[in-house]
Amino acid sequence: MMSDTVTTGTVRERMLSLKGIIFALLIFPFCTTSALAALPEMPRQIESVDATIDKALHGLYSLDFAEAEVMFLSLTEREPNNPRLWNFLASSIWLKVIYEQEKLNLESFSGSRLGGARSNDLVSDEREGRLREVLAHAISVAGAKLEVDPDNIDALYATGVAYLTLASFEATVKRSYFAANRAASRAREAHLRVLTLDPSFNDARLTIGAIDYAVGVLPSVVRMIIGVLGISGDKEGGIKQLQYAAELGENNGTNAKMILVVVYNRERKYDESLSVLADLHSMYPRNFLLEISSAYVFQRLEDWDAAVRVYEAVLEKVDTGKDGYERLKSESVLFKIGEAHIKRRDADAAMAAFQEILEIQDSTEELQARSHLWLGKIFDTQDQRDRALSAYETVLTLDAHRDIHAEANRHVRRPFDDE
Repeated sequence: MMSDTVTTGTVRERMLSLKGIIFALLIFPFCTTSALAALPEMPRQIESVDATIDKALHGLYSLDFAEAEVMFLSLTEREPNNPRLWNFLASSIWLKVIYEQEKLNLESFSGSRLGGARSNDLVSDEREGRLREVLAHAISVAGAKLEVDPDNIDALYATGVAYLTLASFEATVKRSYFAANRAASRAREAHLRVLTLDPSFNDARLTIGAIDYAVGVLPSVVRMIIGVLGISGDKEGGIKQLQYAAELGENNGTNAKMILVVVYNRERKYDESLSVLADLHSMYPRNFLLEISSAYVFQRLEDWDAAVRVYEAVLEKVDTGKDGYERLKSESVLFKIGEAHIKRRDADAAMAAFQEILEIQDSTEELQARSHLWLGKIFDTQDQRDRALSAYETVLTLDAHRDIHAEANRHVRRPFDDE
């Protein structure tokens, strides 16, 4: 499979590398993609706190971020001493930053990648300050409760969640990995304390499981080094903890399932991954990323026919504007269809998909360049060298990643089928 994602670009960060030790947590609690369009704000409604939380969480899981953020903000105004609500608000702010940086996309569910060539590390001082302020407030409010009752499980749990969000922000947005590890360790410590006080508080197992797995998959030498810093892990134990959280957690079941998709893909347990994705998508049908991720799993299985069927089903929903799929760009899906047809060795179908992208007026130059590059390769394999050269030369006129230009230049000098 090529490195292109549904949003375009080549990847530049490996998940679960030494620097990204907590990256298994980054899907927690939600995923997004730069193919999303801006969403309108939702007017506030007077309803119970629990009902608003449920609605806001469903919005986040459905990729309706703007609506959810407005609702979480209203909740903090209604209950300013509830650390759980401040944590929800912080998560929505963090995700908005990630979205603007174009760092989360389809490959996040693969367990191997974060961001693309057009991702950036830009975050305004105001936005970063706001997030840190909200997280500090969540920790402060929880801390006030712990001063009165050191064994307050809800406050301990909220403290761990706040540090977990901080860890994710430090890793994904700031790329401050030591700071991220410190925050993750504090999150783990708080949630271990929760489980000590109440072993049935299965939501806390998500943090323990994700961190244990992330550390457990590192090479033994690396684990020895970071063990000096007090960081330990257990891959199999981490998976079991995540499974407990998914099956028994009262609030974090969905989050745990999303992380399990990442873990199952990384562990090549593709049947389990597909089962979890189907379950999640039935709950959140507006989350097109879940459906597209199942196509990715079929690609890992080299079941290209199944992958094409999923992508075509997604494309139909995009074209008809069904269930929020209008927020996804059709040309991005067409490109994945073209690639899958290449793997199926159906050159005609692949060419049709790439040509359709070129006929879409507002398709990005990046996708146009990648489509022309593939067309050039196909022409080369069909001994149509003149048409191949024309396609490669067109690539060089478009604003695309340097790797795409380099490959086009290489094939200008030497036909693709000669390699």
